[in-house]
Amino acid sequence: MRRVGVVLVCCFLLLSFHSLVSQTVTGKLEGRVLDKAEALVPGAKVTARQVETGLERTVTSNEAGFYQFAFMPLGTYTVRVDMEGFRPVQKSGVPVELNKATVSDFVLELSAVKEVVTVTSVLSQKFAYKSAPDSPGSGRRSWSTRRDADRGW
Repeated sequence: MRRVGVVLVCCFLLLSFHSLVSQTVTGKLEGRVLDKAEALVPGAKVTARQVETGLERTVTSNEAGFYQFAFMPLGTYTVRVDMEGFRPVQKSGVPVELNKATVSDFVLELSAVKEVVTVTSVLSQKFAYKSAPDSPGSGRRSWSTRRDADRGW
């Protein structure tokens, strides 16, 4: 009888320990990143910042446009998505609750086209003195461009 009591106590303790260990105090935040045409956007930078503590985590959306933050402390988050060629998108007040997966999808819009002009050479024009012996008032000097001087004018 004593043995049965010891075995029952051991079983109870093991089951109690297992249930204590399996409980978590975190949640999940996940979703997809799409464009306006509902095409997947891989490689987007997704940043979640907890409002209460300022804790910030960043992940990148995978080839299926999916992102996931696992084991997030409970609280309210501001989530921002950045991707080159798209406008940044931000959502505030996104909750992360105990043992739940909060799904928050993002739709990105194309940003304005940026045009960059690069100058690779500069046209320079030099000035030189030139005598004008055949003109009236001979002996005076006149201004001309280097190009004119090279042509013999």
